[in-house]
Order: sequence, then structure tokens, then C-alpha cells
Amino acid sequence: MVIPLMSEETGTPWDPFNGEHVAGEFGGARTSLNESDGISLTGESTDDLLGEVTGGRHSGSTLSGLLALVGSADLQKAAGWGGGSFKTTWLWFYGSNLSQHFVGNGMTVSSIAGNPAFLCNELWLQQSLFKGALSLKAGLLCIGNEFMTCDSASSLVNSTFTAPVLFTFNAGGAVPATTLQTPGFRVEIRPGEGWALRSVFAQVDPLSGQSLLRGPGGWVDSGGGYLSLCELDRDWKGGNGGLAGTFRTGLWFEKQKASNLHPIEGEGGFPGFARQSPGWNSGYYGLVDQTLFRGVSREDLPLGEVPRISVFSLSGFSPQNASPVSLYTQAGVLASGCIPNRRSDKLSLGFAWARLGQDAIGTAARNSWPGAGYESVLEGTWVVQITPAFTVQPDLQYVIHPGATERYGNSLVIGLRAVLEL
Repeated sequence: MVIPLMSEETGTPWDPFNGEHVAGEFGGARTSLNESDGISLTGESTDDLLGEVTGGRHSGSTLSGLLALVGSADLQKAAGWGGGSFKTTWLWFYGSNLSQHFVGNGMTVSSIAGNPAFLCNELWLQQSLFKGALSLKAGLLCIGNEFMTCDSASSLVNSTFTAPVLFTFNAGGAVPATTLQTPGFRVEIRPGEGWALRSVFAQVDPLSGQSLLRGPGGWVDSGGGYLSLCELDRDWKGGNGGLAGTFRTGLWFEKQKASNLHPIEGEGGFPGFARQSPGWNSGYYGLVDQTLFRGVSREDLPLGEVPRISVFSLSGFSPQNASPVSLYTQAGVLASGCIPNRRSDKLSLGFAWARLGQDAIGTAARNSWPGAGYESVLEGTWVVQITPAFTVQPDLQYVIHPGATERYGNSLVIGLRAVLEL
């Protein structure tokens, strides 16, 4: 079968510079498949070119890349399964990690940096019941896609704004924000408009590429421990001249064998990752994402280009002495559609601060690492829309106390992110 470059119905030619996807619509097949069969096939390529200018372990630069391939299906349209849906996401990581090799910090300066691998990030079925009041999801889940999410922070490059180190270091195993994949079961209840209560029960250790290759039988490992995470979500849409916003609060409890946890002393990141036996951890958090200003809609401006300014904040704590991160807070501001003649661009500013737990501070003292206490990062970034399918993003980060000690000087990181919608 030959897929035409021009739609026979609309006569629209393939235009990689003006379409929403650089690969085009395959002669209308992509849109038709979605509308008639409920099947969506998308892809996104992200590359980060980052350089450590001063401070840190030593100066240097790296290129990190991530190719994400996503397939989803509305099973009502595709197979007559009422309320059913399916999704799978596959990720290809390539390149190097600037934080690991040059900066030596815990809040990784790139949210896509990871060990080179090709792995499945999501593979699940979902059943929606009672007109969406209840939904059940089971399979290989990416926890970070539903919990602790903050839309106004999503354009920042540093990983902690995508998946806060309060969770990823204490319960997630110090992994890249994009690889929190783990077999589990999620329940979500929506008792009324704007309210949601969701809970997940899952395996603690995010899966490696090798365990995924063994198939579903190799996904579940009781030795990896278990995680329970609950979150209450309140959204307000800001109708009748009001301003939209979100409030979320949640808590987690995880249990894991101490033998699965090991110190990462001298390998970059936060020190003192080992915990006391038996290994377990809990934590609590709350976040607010609030629009402060929204311009008046105009016929000549698409909805996404209406000027808007929003602020966000997330704070939390983990009370156990063995928690690598005991206190955490982040805050920031997003301005979109505010630059004349650049209405699709976004400007973001974010700040994050993480304090070590008592055991981690003790580990630093035993290793004669001075000034153990906290790490913080300040980031400014500008998302520049080149075409509907392509953005470039100059980025500037300043890391204070890399690794939460004074072993390394404060680090200045500059870089550029490029995102291509396939």
C-alpha cells in the first residue's frame, strides 16, 4: 500500500514546515484513523545540548536525546469496548548526562538524560465506568504522568520540575523523571466536577530495559518492594471571568528491602542513599498551579496564543531520618503569549530547593564532604516556536551546592533544547 503525500479529499500537500507534525498527515490517514477508529500514533524527538561553564566537578558539555513513540486507542471506536482505552509508550535514550559527568548535582539539569536504552515506558488498559466517575487502570504505568504533575512547570528543562526529587530520590530510586515505569494498578474516582481522588499500588523499583525484555512474566519482582501513592486533585476552570487553577495534595508509603538500596558516594547526586533496615519511606506534598492573568480572547488569536501568566508552587517533606531528601520546595512563573509577534512562545522561571535527610548528612560527614545540607537550582528558559512542529529552547541554570555539599563550586549551565513533533 502506498500512502500518498497529498490528501485526495482536501488536496492538502505534505508541508513539514507548517503542519503540526513534521511527518505530515499521511494523506489524511492519521486524522481519519483517529476519528473513525480512535487510534492515535504520535512521536516526539527531544535533544538537549548542555554545557557546564563554571563550578561543578569540572567544565564540559554533553548531548542528551530522547525519542518517544506513543500509540493509543479508544477501544469504544476501535473494538466496541465501552469505556475502554489502551496506551503504549516506547522511549529511546541516547547521549550523556551532564549532571552525572560534570556538574555532580542531584537535581539533574536535563529531564531527558538517562543511560542509553530502548524501553517500554507505558503499556496499560483502562476501563472507565459510570460516565467517567470511576476509572481503573492496570499494566505498566508511568507514575509521573498522573501524580505530582504541574502544567505551568512542564516547559522547564531541569528534571526536578517534572518529577520532584522529593519523590524520585526517596521512593523512586534516583532515576530519570521519564523512566518511572513500573507494573501497577491505579484507581481514580471523580465524585463531582473538578474533583478527583486517585491511588496507585505498584512495584517500587522502576523497571530496567533488561527486565522488560523478559516479557510480562519478568516484570513483577516482590524483592523490589511496593509503593502506595494517593492524591487528591481539585481543579477550577475559571468560568465567568475567573482564573483557572489546580490544587493537589498527596502522600506515599513504600517498603523496599535494604539490600536493594546502596550508597552512591562519589558517583554524583545526593550522598547517603543507603537506608536503615528495614527499608521503608513515606512522604507528603502539596502543589498549587494558578493563573494570575489571562488576556481577552480574540478571533485573530488561537486559544493557545492568548496572553497568560501563571504561578506554581510545590512543597513536601519525608520524616524518616534515612530519607535522602527530607524537605523540598519549588516555585516558579510561566508567561505564554506575552511577546508581541511571538504569541506561541513561552517564558519560564523556576526555583527548587532540597534539604538532605539526617542519615545523608551523616554520610557526608564520614566522607569529610564539607557543608552538607542543601542543593538548590534557579532556571530561566524561553520556548521559541519555530514552526508548529518544531521549537528551540535556550536555557540557563545556576546550581547552588551541587550534590548538597560544598565539595564543588556553584555551577553555571547553559544550553539549548530542540523538540520536534513527528
